[in-house]
Amino acid sequence: MYDKEETGAKNEKAIERSKQRALNSSLISELVHESTDSPMEVSHHSNLKSKVLRDQEDRNRFEEEYMTRVMVSKKQRSQERRNLQRSELDTISKFGNIGALEDVHETMQKKKSKGKGRLNKRLKHKKRKFK
Repeated sequence: MYDKEETGAKNEKAIERSKQRALNSSLISELVHESTDSPMEVSHHSNLKSKVLRDQEDRNRFEEEYMTRVMVSKKQRSQERRNLQRSELDTISKFGNIGALEDVHETMQKKKSKGKGRLNKRLKHKKRKFK
């Protein structure tokens, strides 16, 4: 009896987490923003992008405070550019599992294969023809 309650609670928590993960997807958040008139919420989900932006803000704050320019090496600039590009590509290509938004509670399972597959069947037929 205790196990059933525990597994039920775990399943509910897993469903809530998957719904939250799906809602945090950048694609879904853009669609929600387009469909509603609410103000856009600005946040940075990517760790790389937030780190680069934080470093740039710190650099700007230091430059303004001490009235000097901070030299940024070519290597550091290229690294920042690569990190920004990588984080943008990650947010664009990451759709997440939006099945939770459609109230699909079934767990995703791998389908069992029905034999060795199509390729092996073709090879068997070719072997028979040559014999």
